[in-house]
Amino acid sequence: MITSNSEDSVFLFDAFRLGKEPNGGSNFKPRLVKVRVANAAQRSAILRKAKILKESVKFKNVYVRPSHTAAERTHIRGLYDIVRKKKNETGQEYYIDRRGPVSQ
Repeated sequence: MITSNSEDSVFLFDAFRLGKEPNGGSNFKPRLVKVRVANAAQRSAILRKAKILKESVKFKNVYVRPSHTAAERTHIRGLYDIVRKKKNETGQEYYIDRRGPVSQ
């Protein structure tokens, strides 16, 4: 159980590293950790609070992201390609929200 107080409790079913263990060397990246929780509400709570984790000094290099299907990953990659292209064409900053690329 992960918790800061009783109303924020999250029960983990499982947590494990993905991929193969590196064969030594100094140039390796830590492997992803997959975490399974009890239900969608707990998943949403974790994703909502990821920003708090990012703002802490100790965990600033920890990234929390949802799992996506292959089609969703392709769609998101396409959105980032559009943002890059628009930024190069106009020099203006863009970001992606639920509706797609948006200028600032």
